[in-house]
Amino acid sequence: MTCQFFQFAPPKVLVVDPDPGVLRMMELALQRSFMFVRTAESESAALAMWQGQDFEVMVIGLSQQRALEMLDRLDKNRPLPAILMMLDGSQPPLSRFAALEKPFRLEDLRSGVRALAEQFRTSSGRSSSPSFAVPNLAR
Repeated sequence: MTCQFFQFAPPKVLVVDPDPGVLRMMELALQRSFMFVRTAESESAALAMWQGQDFEVMVIGLSQQRALEMLDRLDKNRPLPAILMMLDGSQPPLSRFAALEKPFRLEDLRSGVRALAEQFRTSSGRSSSPSFAVPNLAR
């Protein structure tokens, strides 16, 4: 299945946020942009979904420490770009993560996910540890 926004299949996105309302809002916004979206309200649920799935981007609405701990437990052989939701305007410590400050615009979320998914597809397979140019998601 292809759509107007993507050269190939829609990106597979895992969204993690403990707030059910925010989680649902992000899910609907990304689905309306023709993305395949799975959601999790906790790190443990996200880690369970991660097994056997080929997600291309993660959107994480946890504290920075919890988000980085969760990402550290994922498969280190397959780096995955992520958008970390930040409450205080700070930047994530690793360059492959984009930051999106809460509250955020849905279009910033969608464009950030699209950009990271395209970069992931372009770089995967070419290198054992691809690098990602993090999009500027600041308003």
